[in-house]
Amino acid sequence: MTVLNEELLRALMSIPLDETIQVGSLRLSLNDADADLQSKVEFIEGVRQNELPTEITLRFASPTTFRIDDRDAPYPRAELIFGSLADKWSQSEMPATVDKQLIKELATAVHLTTWNGRSKRIYFGRDRGTPAFWGEFNYNVERLEPTARRVFELLAWFAEYSGVGRLTAQGFGQTRVAVQ
Repeated sequence: MTVLNEELLRALMSIPLDETIQVGSLRLSLNDADADLQSKVEFIEGVRQNELPTEITLRFASPTTFRIDDRDAPYPRAELIFGSLADKWSQSEMPATVDKQLIKELATAVHLTTWNGRSKRIYFGRDRGTPAFWGEFNYNVERLEPTARRVFELLAWFAEYSGVGRLTAQGFGQTRVAVQ
């Protein structure tokens, strides 16, 4: 679990290791804790220190899905991924504004180069399920202008805190990032 909120981090760190807590019907236990407290501004500044990326690798460690119109869609398309992250960025009240529509338009220049993944219908009950995907996906961002590349990199790193797509509160969209 990753958090970008000091109060939530302190609450999580106050839970003794191996103690079980219940969130809704989900039972959780903290087996290991590694806290790195960083402000939102420090997070942004840390990313700005990196070299400009040419490729962003997103490893979806848990099932991921998006809503398109009235259906769930298990498509690792750049405009869905980065559009979702732009939404989550705004909802998290991060400093600096990110325009979701502009991000989705710019994402048309981001190309999936290689991937290793799968998709499957994930069931929440006997009759309730949603299609989802997971795996490792590499996106080339070289066609973007330098400022846009930096924004896409920032959104990608933010995915480690926010998750991607729908149902992140249920564990979907857990993401790990690498950039080149």
